[in-house]
Amino acid sequence: MQKKKRNGLSAKQEQFCQEYLVDYNGTQAAIRAGYSTKTANEQAARMLAKVSISERLAELRKPIIDTLEANREKIIQVALNEVLKGKPNTAVLNKLLDKLAATKTDSKSEVTVKNIEDFLDEL
Repeated sequence: MQKKKRNGLSAKQEQFCQEYLVDYNGTQAAIRAGYSTKTANEQAARMLAKVSISERLAELRKPIIDTLEANREKIIQVALNEVLKGKPNTAVLNKLLDKLAATKTDSKSEVTVKNIEDFLDEL
């Protein structure tokens, strides 16, 4: 029998959660966590249906979402500062709006904290 961690998950289940956040691909996450390639799809589906796994994924996503929200606020502030200067650079504003539109807090967003920070450093 597998040992349970304090969050109620086995070490393999915890690893699955960590791996799932890499690409949101359950099958690949299960394989990387050490489940059989033959049953990885079924294992992933079973795990994603578990309340304890869903809760752990939400817990792991929270800091990511919070950071994305903070960066969204920073993008809005930069855009407002451009407008308040009186002669906003429309190219910069358009880039900011595009980046803002891409920073959805959707768990499957391709925008990462790193590329938002890199973008803001370019301004």
